Amino acid sequence: MKKIFLGTLSFSLFLINISAWALVDYGEDDTVRIKQYAPQKKAANKSYGAIANSSPASTGGWTFDFNFSASYESLALEIPEEGAEGKLSLIREQLNIRTNKGAWLELGFFHSAYDNLSYNGVEQEEISSSYQNGNPRVLLGINWLSLSDLQGSMSLDTYLGASFAASGAPYGGHSRDDKILGMAVAKRINMMLFKLGGEYIITGNAKEAEEVQIGDLTRLTAGLGYIVSNDIRLSLEWTQTEVSAADKLLRMPRLEENYKFSVLTPRMLLNFTPNLALDLGASFQTRVVGGKKSDLAKAGLLEYQGALGNTMFAGLNVFF
Repeated sequence: MKKIFLGTLSFSLFLINISAWALVDYGEDDTVRIKQYAPQKKAANKSYGAIANSSPASTGGWTFDFNFSASYESLALEIPEEGAEGKLSLIREQLNIRTNKGAWLELGFFHSAYDNLSYNGVEQEEISSSYQNGNPRVLLGINWLSLSDLQGSMSLDTYLGASFAASGAPYGGHSRDDKILGMAVAKRINMMLFKLGGEYIITGNAKEAEEVQIGDLTRLTAGLGYIVSNDIRLSLEWTQTEVSAADKLLRMPRLEENYKFSVLTPRMLLNFTPNLALDLGASFQTRVVGGKKSDLAKAGLLEYQGALGNTMFAGLNVFF
């Protein structure tokens, strides 16, 4: 798996965050896993349908652009191996901060709640409760390459970060402390945006006794975006995630074989004002190989959209 990731790095790949297609500066938007990337901060960007942000904050020669997004996500959870079924709701929040020096920061968080979750017809009241805290996620990245001309732009970013343990594990998130390393490359040609990316997650040891221990994760992504107008943007993103089996020396329960799943995510961004956009979309699992879904459900992978099945989501992006 590590060879897969190293190969990914060598070809400048990286996983882009789901909010990458935000309607802010659209030179990259997903190029860097976060920073709604603007090829250049010029009024001329409006020719590509970029939304003009409010004046960025400035401190000692540094300028900052902020983007906050919040979304509601829902999926019907079914785990045939255990006769489990129910509804899962998630609220995701994310803050992106981009600077004029090429550095950027992403802070992410989510809350989850199960509604009428049951196993073999028996409702799990201790699980079907109010929203539980998910995993705080922090990413720090650098833009190494940023080229632009009248026809479009190209960018290359790398980042590292961590996903921290959640108190609600294993149903509200994972109890591990994971380390994250990624890279992204994006190319824009007129109204089209192409992106490729890869991410490698080094998982820690689960602290909760009920949580299924897993090995490292490798994620690959490819995306295509199109600017219909100043107010409408469309995108289609494919993501493949491979979860490796846990080391045999680790305690049970653990994932005993590799698990791989692919997710296809179409989405539409609608601009209400220069500082407010509506994000609508869905994620569909297109391929699942190996492992047991019951293990994955208790492995704390809720932070990865589409990990447990098809979902629908709606959210708001605010730029300031």
